[in-house]
Amino acid sequence: MKSIGIRVIGLSVGLGALGCSGSPPSTSGDSSTGSDPDTSVGAGPGPSDSSGPLTTSGPSLDGTSSGSSSSTDSASSTGTDGSSTGSGSETTDTGESSSSGEPPMGVTVNGEVIDFVLNAPISGAEISLYDDAAVTTLANGNGMFSLAPVPANALAHFAVAPGVDYWGALIPIDVGPAPVQAGIELTQISRSIVSQQHMGLAPQMPAPLDASQGLIIVRLLQNTAVLEGDVTIDMNPPPAPDTYYSPNPDGLPVLNQNLIQWTIIPVVIYFNVADTLPGDITITATHPVRMCTVVYPQFPTLGEHMTLVDVSCPP
Repeated sequence: MKSIGIRVIGLSVGLGALGCSGSPPSTSGDSSTGSDPDTSVGAGPGPSDSSGPLTTSGPSLDGTSSGSSSSTDSASSTGTDGSSTGSGSETTDTGESSSSGEPPMGVTVNGEVIDFVLNAPISGAEISLYDDAAVTTLANGNGMFSLAPVPANALAHFAVAPGVDYWGALIPIDVGPAPVQAGIELTQISRSIVSQQHMGLAPQMPAPLDASQGLIIVRLLQNTAVLEGDVTIDMNPPPAPDTYYSPNPDGLPVLNQNLIQWTIIPVVIYFNVADTLPGDITITATHPVRMCTVVYPQFPTLGEHMTLVDVSCPP
């Protein structure tokens, strides 16, 4: 089972920074040896410091995580017995429900909900399945949750409900056959960070931010692809003018740019996205040297939720 999330280090936009967290799916990445020390990530200012980029644990230049979330001990049975590994999912047995070898119809998925920027647990987050809102649970005080029954051997979009302080999130999870699966990280971004991002774009005259609509964050998994050329992200149908941006090579946000150019934060961000069903929006990625694919090309969008879309451009 693979979890999609974003673990992004920081995006300076003058008045704030965007950071993301979560475990990317396993893909063919670049070699992790011989890291360039000039591209390593150090400590940055906290969220109250708007003078520069916010730095959190993020991907190394080879597309792997340079930091890891600490595991939390199992909690009570009321949706709180998952633990996060920060590097994918875990299973607790063979996944066979009987001697016939057939997988169970529904499985239990354990994990945690963390802050998009700070990696801190979010207590009381409401988690459900996008396709079945009746399957729901609440995270405990440590952000731990347990959700069941989740269809086995299928892609499921986990929905984290928006709250007073946080946008919601739609996270694709590749659910396997094991009856109990753990190590899933879900993430939410704070409303204050999204507002700061939009304020940072103000000199370029972006469209007004409509918080009742959704966000799409397209992330490149292999950062080193940028060293060989820009990754162009195309959306069909095209986004409205002034509703998307990406950082330039210096990390400064450029409105109406759909190029991934910055190795530190390899993203393109779309806002004011209307509600859509999986397949209504198509994302494609092209690179002058590498072949690129969208890891999970079928994704929904929803008001007050961010949808995470990972792109893989292996060497």
